[in-house]
Amino acid sequence: QISTTPIRSGPSAGIFSLTFCDCQNGVAVGGDYQPEDEAVNVAVTADGGISWELAAATGGFRSVAAYIDTPAGTLLLALGPSGADVSKDNGRSWMAMQTPWRGLHTYSQGEGAARGFAAGAGGGIAGLGLVETILASPKI
Repeated sequence: QISTTPIRSGPSAGIFSLTFCDCQNGVAVGGDYQPEDEAVNVAVTADGGISWELAAATGGFRSVAAYIDTPAGTLLLALGPSGADVSKDNGRSWMAMQTPWRGLHTYSQGEGAARGFAAGAGGGIAGLGLVETILASPKI
């Protein structure tokens, strides 16, 4: 079954990442990478992807979203060319992370691991201790 979302599509726009924390609750992120300042770039579902609703935007186009388990609970991370954002409420609102990371487009972290890996611009791979960074961020 195909579902529609409120995230617009086009030659350089659309959904670039989907992630689910269980069989019902998920988040889609993306936007338009030309220009990279998309304000409508997050949609959430609570019914397994049958319907999607617009959520608060991240700090720009985001190419990946991932759930991260921390001692403070499960958080949602979104990365893109202009930076990183984190959500405590399943993608309905976002806080910008103060970080030097730019140009990261993908992220993966094993279950229970405190460290994940991101890759992006220039073919680089970065090992990121995101749990500590997220918990230490003054904005979160």
